[in-house]
Amino acid sequence: MQWLSAFRGWPIARERPQVGRVAADPSRSALMADSDPIADASLLRKSAEMRTRPTNIISAMLEMLAVFQNVCEDKSTLLRLSEMASDRGTWERGKALFDDIRQKTLKAETRGDQLALAQYAFEEVCAKTLYNLRHPPAPFDPDSAFWIIPLAIVLGREMGLTEPSQVSSLLNMPTSGNGRSVPV
Repeated sequence: MQWLSAFRGWPIARERPQVGRVAADPSRSALMADSDPIADASLLRKSAEMRTRPTNIISAMLEMLAVFQNVCEDKSTLLRLSEMASDRGTWERGKALFDDIRQKTLKAETRGDQLALAQYAFEEVCAKTLYNLRHPPAPFDPDSAFWIIPLAIVLGREMGLTEPSQVSSLLNMPTSGNGRSVPV
């Protein structure tokens, strides 16, 4: 498994870290030690809100897709995702779009193209989320929507964006008068 240092060591491949393994792995727990619990709680609150209100998920997804359409070289599936996200009647085709993106992912793995892998990982979770929002009989993993923002951050860092707020306005942290971030 390849690891990207851009997102505190979280995997970008199809496997997700197991909660029990994170604490047991000393290298991972050291990475989590510098985590900001207030910012993490704020992000979790926003993620929970997005899961319960599909329009918020779609709005956030469309914003991030627009950002990446402006900076990514391969725009084809980003554009298809934007069109699909904008039309609730097409969400059931998310499975077919996921399959198309997966083919691109496999080719990028063969080339060793880390930037493309970051882009396609983000695209895959977007397609999975759209499909799952239709409540199909055989959905993708139920946590797919949760991975949109973390994988968008990874892609943003691969693209040279230095602040998470450049990827999504959900990640803007208000500042106090002294310029320090305050919890939302």
